[in-house]
Amino acid sequence: IEKGDFETALAQANKLLAQTKNDAQDNNDALICQGRAHSGKGDVDAAAASLNAAAENAKSLFDKTIATILTGNAYKTARRYDEALKSYQKALAHAQSDKNQKFERISQNFIGDMFFT
Repeated sequence: IEKGDFETALAQANKLLAQTKNDAQDNNDALICQGRAHSGKGDVDAAAASLNAAAENAKSLFDKTIATILTGNAYKTARRYDEALKSYQKALAHAQSDKNQKFERISQNFIGDMFFT
C-alpha cells in the first residue's frame, strides 16, 4: 500500500482473508488492509464496507477505534465529509469507552479538521 500498488495489496488482502477465516485477529487485519487498498484505488464504498466489517468484528475497542478512523479517512479522501465526521465521532466514542486518551485526542483532531475542509 505504501508504494501505491493497490492492486497487489488488494490481491494479498483477499488471499489473506481466504486463509484466515478461523482467526479473528488475522482476518480483521486483512479486512483493514483490504479497506485501505480499496480506498487507495478510489473505491470508497468498498473501502467502507471492509473497514466497517473490521470495526464490527474487532475484539477490542482499540481495534474498533483504528478501523473507524480509517473509515473516516477514506470518506474524507473522497470528499464525503458528513460520513467522515460520523466515522470520526464513532472513533471518539470507542476511544472514550476504552479510556484511551491518546486516541481520544487523535479522533478530536480529525473531527476538528472536518470544520476546516
